[in-house]
Order: sequence, then C-alpha cells, then structure tokens
Amino acid sequence: MAGAIAVVTLLFPIGILGKNYYTHNRSQDYVAHDYAYNILQSCPPNTILFTNGDNDTYPLWFLQYVKGVRRDVRVTNLSLLKTTWYVKQLRDLEPKIPIGMTDQQINQQVTARPWRETKDIPLAGLTIKGEEIPTAEYLAGNSSQRIRVLESHSYMIWWIVQKNNWERPIYFSVTVPESNMAGLKPFLSMEGMGYRLVKERAPGQFDVGLTADHLMNTYRFSGVADQNVYKDAVARRLLGNYLVLFDGLIRAYLQQDLPAMAFQTLQKAEVLVPPHSLDTPLVWASMANHYRQTALKFAEAGRPDSALVCLEELIRLDPETTDRQQIEETIRTWQHQIDSL
Repeated sequence: MAGAIAVVTLLFPIGILGKNYYTHNRSQDYVAHDYAYNILQSCPPNTILFTNGDNDTYPLWFLQYVKGVRRDVRVTNLSLLKTTWYVKQLRDLEPKIPIGMTDQQINQQVTARPWRETKDIPLAGLTIKGEEIPTAEYLAGNSSQRIRVLESHSYMIWWIVQKNNWERPIYFSVTVPESNMAGLKPFLSMEGMGYRLVKERAPGQFDVGLTADHLMNTYRFSGVADQNVYKDAVARRLLGNYLVLFDGLIRAYLQQDLPAMAFQTLQKAEVLVPPHSLDTPLVWASMANHYRQTALKFAEAGRPDSALVCLEELIRLDPETTDRQQIEETIRTWQHQIDSL
C-alpha cells in the first residue's frame, strides 16, 4: 500500500508538469526581448525616449543595463516622470537629461496643476493647440467637486522638450497612447517602433524609408512564427503592433502606385508575424484586404497575372470574405485573359 501511495505521489506532479509544460515553458520565447531591442534600435544615437509603463520599459532597461545594448538611449518612463525622485535621477545619472532644476525646484514643479482655460502653448518653436492638450479631472480636496488639471508628466514632457531645444532626438514609443503625449501627436512622425518629434505639424506623419528598413533589415522576430513557442495574451497583443507598421507601409506603397512593393511587404509580414501568432485571425483578415487593393493596382498597370495571384492570396487568408464569389469570378476572367495572351 505504501509503495502504491509513493508511486501516485511521484506521478501526480509529473502529470501536472506534462499538462502545463507548454504554457509555462519560456525557452525560446524572445517576444519581450526582441520587442525591447526593436524599440531601442528605432532610435538614433543619444535619443531621449519616452515610454509608457512596465511592458515597454523594464525589458528595455534589461537590455541596456544587463546586456549593454544601446545605453546611449535615455529611456524615460512617463509613469515615473510624475515622481520627484525619478526626475532627479534623469538629471543626475548618465545619459543625463537637461532638466535645469534644483532639488527644491523639482519638488515644487513636479505636480499636477489646475488647467482651467484653453490656451495655446509655445514650445521650442512649436505651438501646441489648447484644445489638443490632454487633461484629467481630480477631486478638489475633500469636496466632490472635480477640477481640470494638467498632469505632472505632461508638464515635464514640455519642460524636457523646451530644455533640450532640438539638441538630441526625442522619441515616443509606439506603445504610448495619444493621451500621454502632452498634445505633441501632430508633431510626431512614425519611424518603426518609435514616433520622432519633428518641427512640422501634420497628422499621420509616417517615414516610409526608415520604417521599411527597420522592419526588413534591423528588427528581430525570434520565435514569433514558431508554433512550438507559447505566446501568452500580452505577447500576442504586442505582436499586433508590428502589423500596424506593416499596414502603414503597405498603404504608403499603394498610394505611391507601387503594387510590387506592397505585395512583397504583405508576404514578408505573413512570414514574420503569421496569423497563428496573434490573438485573433480577424486581424490578418483585415490585413489580407490589402491584397484586393494591390490586385487592382496590378490590373490597372496591365499585369493581370500578378493581380490574379493577389486575389488568390486574399481568399487563402480570408476564405470567409463576403464577396468571395465575385472574387472567384474575377480570377476566372483574369485567368482567361492570361491564357489568351
């Protein structure tokens, strides 16, 4: 009897291990590592990089301080930027940020402040429109009344931009929401995994050349396409940000009447970030729709053979598309044109 109990006692944890090993095994899981690497490599030398929270900060610090990757980039966490001790670190530790405040001034200035009126803010040659300044509502003391305030991290972003005065590049990680950009979104140009602060005001700025170079030549996607590597929900959501970049790149190529580049980018995107690596295949169904526009561009250019391939790829990736019958009819028509050549 004792022997049987001993056997069961040994087999029980082994069974648990076998059942849960796949979802708990982190070997070959480089999603967070490569995500951090790719953000850092998006930055030119000596960049001041604003990050949002834990997931886009601690992996970067690990790469910098443990592996020695891109220590020239000053990662500046917006959640911590609300604290006086952190602002003092930014001022005092290399690579230093030009804060230009004493300890006493930091203690006084790093705080939320009432923001009752809508007014434009001049900043290092830029003008932030008052209606675009993100604010929050705080309770006023012990009363139930709420007052509109400018949060301390927004004020410190302005302060750093002003003090830097274009001497060093300033970037925001793509993980930073617009509500945390202190009204600077119209002055940001997407360059891969980072938004660069620029002097020109234009919504939706997108650097095609740099983004393409980052995605195709610089970024790492270790294990993303490997179905044997488990990715949890957070990892799968992070991977969706890469598709945002590919999506912007494809749209730019189509606007420039470059269907061959759009097609190559779609193919590369599927290799690097395949549908099974994401939370839902619907994300790729949306991406697949670019094959439709690419097919039209090829057809307009007198290349029905390439157009046909695009439509076949569309059906392969999105077999439930609502107009599948019409697409298949178009494929047959174009195939007939090709055969008659």
